[in-house]
Amino acid sequence: MKTALLRLCLVFVVTYLLAVSAHGDEVWTEVTEVEPILEERRVAPKDPACQASKPSRPQGLAALLQWDVGTECRYKNVTATRAYRVHYRWAGKDYSYVSRTLPQQRIKLDVEVYPD
Repeated sequence: MKTALLRLCLVFVVTYLLAVSAHGDEVWTEVTEVEPILEERRVAPKDPACQASKPSRPQGLAALLQWDVGTECRYKNVTATRAYRVHYRWAGKDYSYVSRTLPQQRIKLDVEVYPD
């Protein structure tokens, strides 16, 4: 009776392991490198004084130069992180993917194994 029960449990465990390996399993791996993907944009100034229109000719050259050269009223180039290229190693091979969020030191992989 015990032997039959043991065999039944063994068959169940082997069947379960084969099903898991055929349909996928959750695996964790270490991140080897993270590269930010940067995006540069031109940003308009927010100061309402900068929205003034170009001075007319009767206001003079000084007014025109002040309007044209005003450093605080220039567009600014802003660099921001758009995404991250995440590099990791799995089963002796290097892989990478792009993520919108900064990953942790370990990432979860969905691994599917198929027989040859």
